Amino acid sequence: MDKIGQLTGKKVVEQRRRTTAGNAVYRLNITSWAEVEVFLRGILPHVTGNRTREKINAMLAACNQHNAWEAAGGRSNAARIANKASQASRKENRPQT
Repeated sequence: MDKIGQLTGKKVVEQRRRTTAGNAVYRLNITSWAEVEVFLRGILPHVTGNRTREKINAMLAACNQHNAWEAAGGRSNAARIANKASQASRKENRPQT
């Protein structure tokens, strides 16, 4: 987990509890898509269960979809649409003089 903390640039905190199998529990606060993707790619080689691997692969597919959306101008297009809606709302609610 220390390596994952170094890759993401975040602090990894070991919790005071254990899993039912007796393994340590860690907490890592990540807030961006890029950090999530680095974390998932970092833990994938260490995951042994097929169901968990499928979940991680599904999350990585969502990260890839988000990256494609951003590359296509998704964030700026969303901001432009929100600005147009805000302007239209202000225009409708403006008092008549």
